[in-house]
Amino acid sequence: MYLSADMKNKWHQTTIKSDSIVMYIDMNSFFAGCEQQRYRELRGKPVGVVTYDSPYAAVIAPSIEAKKNGCKNRYAIK
Repeated sequence: MYLSADMKNKWHQTTIKSDSIVMYIDMNSFFAGCEQQRYRELRGKPVGVVTYDSPYAAVIAPSIEAKKNGCKNRYAIK
């Protein structure tokens, strides 16, 4: 694909901003952390937020403590 110098300059100006901030947030433990914040008795314990109560339920948000015990996202509840 050929871009003229004017098109390259316009593309560069619209896509790259020097004042941009890139931030990476690990949202895997966010919902479990919210539950631990809401219910103080869960703090420091392995917590997993599940999709719904059924035979096919799975963990969608394990806490950091649960991750240390081997629980991962998509971990099936049996």
